This record gives sequence, structure tokens and C-alpha cells, in this order.
Amino acid sequence: MSEKQWTHPQKTFNEEDYGFDVYWFTYFTWVYSSGGEKDFKTVVRAPSGAKAKNLLVDKVKREHSGNKVKSLKTYKIHSKYRIDPESKSSSITPAQWEAFRNISFPNVTDHLHLIEKPRVEGQTNFFNRNFTPEQLKAFKKVGFKKGAKNWNKLNPITDADRPPPSERHLYRQAPGRSGASWELIPSEVRRAEKVEIVNALRETRGNRSAAARLLCIDKKELYRRMFRKHPEVDWNKEYPIGGRPKHSAAQIAKQKETYQKNKPNRVHWAAGKKMDPKSIKKTQATWKKKEEKRLAKMKPKIIQALLLHNNVRARVAEHLGISRHCLWQTMKKITDVDWHSEYPTKSDFANEFWKNGGDKTKGP
Repeated sequence: MSEKQWTHPQKTFNEEDYGFDVYWFTYFTWVYSSGGEKDFKTVVRAPSGAKAKNLLVDKVKREHSGNKVKSLKTYKIHSKYRIDPESKSSSITPAQWEAFRNISFPNVTDHLHLIEKPRVEGQTNFFNRNFTPEQLKAFKKVGFKKGAKNWNKLNPITDADRPPPSERHLYRQAPGRSGASWELIPSEVRRAEKVEIVNALRETRGNRSAAARLLCIDKKELYRRMFRKHPEVDWNKEYPIGGRPKHSAAQIAKQKETYQKNKPNRVHWAAGKKMDPKSIKKTQATWKKKEEKRLAKMKPKIIQALLLHNNVRARVAEHLGISRHCLWQTMKKITDVDWHSEYPTKSDFANEFWKNGGDKTKGP
């Protein structure tokens, strides 16, 4: 089976029409009527990348009929967009969102906030660059080759690149080639880790699950540190498992015998009891009242979420914090709203589902 071709997320973003305004970083070259050119960057607010481009081109031509736009590219601004490459944070802050909102075009003053991008020598716009034959030749030598000439295949990692298995616990991975770069763990680091584990076991009186929680790690990681990183310690002998002692074989046999003896005499508290018709009607009325109250509360929330997420049911369910099945069942019980005609979805199956009155057995 052929490998799935990777698609850049921005390409997917540019092909989609969201139905509501999102923010786009727009890079373009402004060709003035006088013949001069400058590269700029701005923020445009539009439902899609194509509409953002149209808004920008229309604005440039309104400035002067002889103006032109070329090398136009749009990038959707999302929550994980890296504004500053040197920043450690991978999320856009509220202050940055507020800045985008203030400088975005179109706005009340019809002003286009521009950031000029200096053009490097040899470029015809902000994005491209003309390379010399020598530079192109040098680029071909950079990177890894595919197939049998791949560097990793020509230089495989062997046991000679790794520490001996009996001494592996004394080493750790070092920066460099994965699996081949090792460094000796400082003795003070190993000693500190060992003391930390011993103190946790002593504090919890040998309860290893509690010791793992105390160290903020899971039990599997605790066992890995104990038996793989510090095999020189006999943990089961020096720090045995704590808690109450194990039951003897005689005690276990006696418990089983007592259970089998008392099993026939056990009677459930509700066995043989039936509710009277009056209580059944009262319970049914109470549940019906609660369900009507829940549906009345959910109806405006569902409608608001549908408008917010362009009628996409999956996003609505995520927005409300419920499963898609629960959303569909709730919408099916709210009969005073024609979900198919008033809030149509792009899914053919969903439209057919609501045409059939919410019956999955009559699907397309």
C-alpha cells in the first residue's frame, strides 16, 4: 500500500470556506503605478483565503487604478501559530489576538496596516531567490539520500556503539545520533535518584503504588528505575512490599468455604418486591418532567452552537462537552425544530437521517 502523501495544513486551510471571519497573515508585493515594488505583510479578516485575497486586491486598486498586486500568499492564524520563532510558547496569547483584531482589514477607517518586508538581494519578491549554479550544486549535497545510499543504511548502529548490557544502567542517551550517542551518568545523579526512591518507600512503609504517587510517576516507571537503573540494590529484600501480610493458604481456603456456605442464603433486598401502579405512574411522570426540562435547557444551547460552528454536528458536540450520539438523540427528541431544513449539514448521510425522522434503519 502506498504511503499517504503529506499535505501542509495551510494548504487545507486555504481551500476551506469557514463561513465566519478568521484572521489571515497576507504577504504580497505592491506594484505601484510608477513601476516601483515593495513587499508587505498585513492581517486580513475573511471567511476564506480566496476572499481575503479579493479584499486586499480591491483595496490596493482603490488606492490607485494603476496599482497591482503580485506574489500574494495567505496563511491562516490559528491558536498554535508560532509568531516568534525564538519564543518557547506554542500558543498565541490573548494580547496577540487583541492586536490582530485591532489592525485587521477591513475596519471602520478602511485603513490597511502594512509591515514592510525587506527584500534580500537576488530576490524578485519576498518569497523567491535566484541561486547560482554553484549554490544549487552545494544544496544537492545537503540532506539524506533515499534508498540503498541512505547514510543510516550505510552506517548502521551496532552493539559496538552501545554500552555493554551489564553496564547499560550506568549510561544515558547523549545529544547526537539516537541509539549511538551515550554518556556516563554522574555518580551524584544516580545517588540522588536512589535516595529519592528509598525515602519514598520508607515514608509509605513499602507501599510501592503510594511511593510512585509521591514521586509523581506511575508504578511502571518506579519499577523501571528500581530494577533497571539500580540493579545493584536487592529491593525485594532490603525494601520489601509493605501493607498487611499475605493470607495463608489455610485462610484463603476457609474464606472460600464460608462464601460457598452462605451463598444460597443471600437474598437481594429487592427480590420479589413490585411497585404498585400508583408509584410507577408517579415515577414515570417525574422522569418525563425532568426530561422535558433538560430538553428545554439544551435546545437554545444546541441552536447557538450550530450557528457558531456552521452546523457541523461533531464540532457542536465537542463544544457542548457531550458525545455525537448524545447530541443526535437529544436533537431527535426536540420535535418542534426542523433540524434538516433550518440547520442543514454538509453530510449527505445526516441530511437523509433527518429526512427519515431520525431513523437510522432508513438511511441512504
